Amino acid sequence: MAIEKTFLDYTGLQAYDSKLKDWVKALQNASTSEVTGGLQAQIDALNELVGEGTVDERVAAAVASIVDSAPETFDTLKEVASWIKEHGEAAAALIQTVADQGQEIVALDHKIDEVADSIQAISGTYIDALFLEAVTVAEGQTIQDAIDTLGEGQKLVLTEDVAEDLTINHDAVIEADGVTFSGKITVAQGIAATVIGATFTGEVVVA
Repeated sequence: MAIEKTFLDYTGLQAYDSKLKDWVKALQNASTSEVTGGLQAQIDALNELVGEGTVDERVAAAVASIVDSAPETFDTLKEVASWIKEHGEAAAALIQTVADQGQEIVALDHKIDEVADSIQAISGTYIDALFLEAVTVAEGQTIQDAIDTLGEGQKLVLTEDVAEDLTINHDAVIEADGVTFSGKITVAQGIAATVIGATFTGEVVVA
């Protein structure tokens, strides 16, 4: 008796169901040799569908992707776990080092933020100074008088070195590119005194 073995060629579930039922009935009435031959035929059909060696190749490729380029002594999870267990102190020290460096990075990041804020504040001061009305020391006027009479929205522009002692008692902006202050500069407590572009060789105090 010949057993029908063509059910694998069908794609619909209903077709599979019908062919499977017919095949089971045929097996029930078939001899042992016919059953064996039928099973081998199904295996051959599966090999044709899947491709001989395809499953092994796919498994090997998946394992290779996990192992990647790991050395042979560390290409399994067991080997990695054993190394960690045997070198617990070294692993702990490594973890602590990474944690410490992480804290240093965070501290450095905060420092960078502080510097950036300072740069932004300085830049803002310079930009604001561009829009202030520029005034100079009038004839017969001292630099101290010019500072004392500096009005809101004005900046004092100096072009020559200053040797005299000065006191700044109110908010003031002094633009002094290339100017050297060799005298003592006293700034009152809580006063916003901005001197742009100057060099100080004398004492600067806040009192």
